[in-house]
Amino acid sequence: MRILTVALPLFFFFNAQSQIKKLKAETAIENVTIFSSGARVERRASVNIQSGRTEISFGGLSNQLDQQTVQLKADAGIVLLSVQTMKDFLTERKVAEQEQQYIDHVNAVKDKLELDQKQMDVYKNEEAMLIKNQAIGGQAGVRTSELKEALEFQRQRLTEVYNKELEIQKRLVFGQQDFQKGTTQLQEFSKKKDSISYIVTALVESKETRTIDFQLFYNVKDAGSLSLSLGKDNGINVTRKLIKEYSTKRFIGSNRTESRQYEISIRNSKRLSANISLVDQIPVSTNKEISVEEAKAAEAQIDKDTGLVTWIFTLPAGQEKKLGISYNVKYPKDRKLILE
Repeated sequence: MRILTVALPLFFFFNAQSQIKKLKAETAIENVTIFSSGARVERRASVNIQSGRTEISFGGLSNQLDQQTVQLKADAGIVLLSVQTMKDFLTERKVAEQEQQYIDHVNAVKDKLELDQKQMDVYKNEEAMLIKNQAIGGQAGVRTSELKEALEFQRQRLTEVYNKELEIQKRLVFGQQDFQKGTTQLQEFSKKKDSISYIVTALVESKETRTIDFQLFYNVKDAGSLSLSLGKDNGINVTRKLIKEYSTKRFIGSNRTESRQYEISIRNSKRLSANISLVDQIPVSTNKEISVEEAKAAEAQIDKDTGLVTWIFTLPAGQEKKLGISYNVKYPKDRKLILE
């Protein structure tokens, strides 16, 4: 009994210490850099955290966010234990549940339509048979009373069949409208799933209570998703392609090194010269096991912190300029890494 008396308080003590606090951070766009395709977004947020471990959620991020480009920085001496990027789970689950309800409804309507159509076929066959049997009146040896009775039966039954056909036809029309409405709604759910925003969740550890300023960087695939007033000059054409013969994988010891080299072509199709500011990006690693080496981009400025590569030059009318960018990424060969 004495052992239990000592152990229980220790258990609750360590459990309280290891409890992770959860916070939601409001971010504001600080800067946007427009690329030839997409854009680089910088957001800032100030978060008050207590000592110990805290899980911070940065929500409401663009549905066009590229998960491979997310970076999170802090201005204070905290330990950043993990960073995860995912779709807004609660919204995604709610949309999925609503979508499933419509899927079930559409399937039920489809089954009912198929059943009604089969019933319609049955009544159509009976109608054809009754009409065919009216030929009994032309057969020899049929008494008048039998003929009258047969015709009365056919008339009553045909009336019943026609009423049933009309009733089923109305159900078929209504069911087809309901089915089309449900199918259209399912297409809308597909759009809703594509528009679900992203959340970046960070697990941090601090030795004391403090206010932390965070910088969140990420790329978006479509700059239009930022709701900015951006102009595009159709007279300037930019293409970017991978130079395969210089892009390789090789193994050195326990590491794997991947090389990438790209060629960027920019053409001025206008009649006047153009002042060009072109931005690309090389990978930036926040993991000690992964390193980016030998980054090269002639005539460009390279920001090692963000990986942004910027060329500024004047391009004469009707001229084309080719630019190059290359880098190596080294990482443990037992890990998977996705490069553009």
